[in-house]
Amino acid sequence: IVDSTNVDVTNAIINDAANDGIDIQNGTAVTITNASIDNVGEHGIAIRDSNDIDVVGATINAAGNDGIFIDPSNDVLIDNATITNAGDDGIGIVDSTNVDVTNAIINDAANDGIDIQNGTAVTITNAWIDNVGEHGIAIRDSNDIDVHGATINDTVNDGVFIDPSNNVLVNDSMITNIGGDGVHVEGNGTDGINLNDLTINGIFDDGIDVDDPLTFTVNDTAGANVTIVNEAITNVNLGGGDGVNIEGNEI
Repeated sequence: IVDSTNVDVTNAIINDAANDGIDIQNGTAVTITNASIDNVGEHGIAIRDSNDIDVVGATINAAGNDGIFIDPSNDVLIDNATITNAGDDGIGIVDSTNVDVTNAIINDAANDGIDIQNGTAVTITNAWIDNVGEHGIAIRDSNDIDVHGATINDTVNDGVFIDPSNNVLVNDSMITNIGGDGVHVEGNGTDGINLNDLTINGIFDDGIDVDDPLTFTVNDTAGANVTIVNEAITNVNLGGGDGVNIEGNEI
């Protein structure tokens, strides 16, 4: 779909494509509904240089690269996607603004479950991420990122990795069986990181590991709590953190 406006694709079935399952380039007002994509050589769905794109109910298996790849685009909705066995990231978001990912299920991605690079105003809601080869959610060089209601289980590296980014909220989420840190925050200039209402359980390294943020807050909401159990080394490592505020927690 190239240089096109007002395009609806419904119930597409795509198998064994050599490149992308669906490729949208310079599209506007494109809706992909209930696509089934299996065994493609590159991305399951690629969205490039596009605006006002909705992907609803996609099922993507065995993409050679990302399950869904967005770069650079604006006003993108990914809703109720199920992505399995991605060769790279489950969902990759690069140089994009106003992206909403809602109710995604991501299993067995070779790299990150969701990877956000140089994103702005990205919201991840009710993601289920399991058995990924790197981080559950990676946030790099990004601003105004909200993660709500995530369940992240069985990662080789960190549950949530933040480096360096500003104004990031991770809220009401469960992070379990993690090969690295539950939440890892680093990067000179990282500012405005808020962790709120998290359960972190079964962590190989630190429950929360913070290195050099300008401001970092755990629980700025009344009655919120971060509970960390069964961590292998220490609950919280705040090496070099300035402006750290931890209130009302079981840590």
